[in-house]
Amino acid sequence: MSLPGFPPVLRLARLMAVLTRLAAIVAVALCVAAPAASDEDVSQTFNAKGFQPYRELMSELPFEHIDPMTGNVMLTFTDLMLPGNGGFDLKVQRTFNSKIYATLNSLGAYTLIEDSWAGLGWTLHFGRVANPGFTNPGPVVEMPDGSRHPSFLHVDGVATHFMTRDFWTLEKLVSGDILLRLPNGVRYTFGHPAVLSGTLSSTSYLYATNIADPFGNTVDINYYTLDDQGNPAPGDAIQSVVQHLATGETRTITFTISSTLPNPSDGQQEAAGSLRTMSLSGASWTWNYTQTLIPFFAYTLLKSVQPPEGQPWSFQYAEQAGQGSYLELTKVTTPNGGSISYQFANQDFPLGSTIVYAPALAARTTAGIQNAGTWSYQYTHDANLASGNGPNSFQWLLTRGEPST
Repeated sequence: MSLPGFPPVLRLARLMAVLTRLAAIVAVALCVAAPAASDEDVSQTFNAKGFQPYRELMSELPFEHIDPMTGNVMLTFTDLMLPGNGGFDLKVQRTFNSKIYATLNSLGAYTLIEDSWAGLGWTLHFGRVANPGFTNPGPVVEMPDGSRHPSFLHVDGVATHFMTRDFWTLEKLVSGDILLRLPNGVRYTFGHPAVLSGTLSSTSYLYATNIADPFGNTVDINYYTLDDQGNPAPGDAIQSVVQHLATGETRTITFTISSTLPNPSDGQQEAAGSLRTMSLSGASWTWNYTQTLIPFFAYTLLKSVQPPEGQPWSFQYAEQAGQGSYLELTKVTTPNGGSISYQFANQDFPLGSTIVYAPALAARTTAGIQNAGTWSYQYTHDANLASGNGPNSFQWLLTRGEPST
């Protein structure tokens, strides 16, 4: 076998490199595919957040992305982007995922996921690692869009080396920090520990503290320890982000937090720790929140985001118990006056002996924009899927109503 255009030695080297890469791909595939899926794995499948590498999402609007398998609605907003050298841009990305339930059963009993500093369902970070202790089954990298990338023990067998399906490698350093290396040469250092709590559970993370490319450009992320009242700040609250360009230029973005918000039951101020403002060179963005009470907890809901100029984005939720899927996003109003309304329905996703209950998008209505109308969504599964006797296949049915006049 020969490779045209290369001397014999280089042909052999190229062939060996190809075979080595194929072997690595097969090894990773076997490592990933061999274990049987646990109930937790199945639950994560149908509660997956963020962009998915193995299926396309439906995007009717630039900021809106709908997962046809799970019914997740993801909204992505880039509030600020600072161009960098060699494409190493700094983006402040605010992301919403509608999968806000940690658990849900057929009777409607539920627990909620974490209440981040950006609000329930929202995240604003530059990357984080769950399970940073490297316990089985391995750390999980979460990117700013909410996508999660599980990792597995590296082929070198070292207990502190892991690798994802995308060939991202993780290494736990002596300091306790985690170093993530991407194939394009970008490196993330995760060194800020934080614990975020949901209704009945909590999750430990390490948040990104430094991002660097191969050309000397870096980003430092600094976090609050105390709020303006001297109380401990939320673990994910960012104080500043500093972009260092290889040319010597430095840009600094600063954030403030609201230490309290009015309690909806009596108006008294309660601890919140919510994102309040973001500032750069005199320009300021403002976030506004309310609190909603559920048993034992007050959750924060993002109501509006005011950019430095123009009208705000506003958001509404199902805040009354029994109003559809409780606390799910129900409406987005754009600065230009257009709106998108959402309806969610509890959906059962069967897989073998496991049934995952989760809210999924049932209807979507647009108004005030071109080609306004209503879209309906249905999720069905192969009859063999529930019994575990057939291939895993889902059918997604979409119907569109007549445009409004």
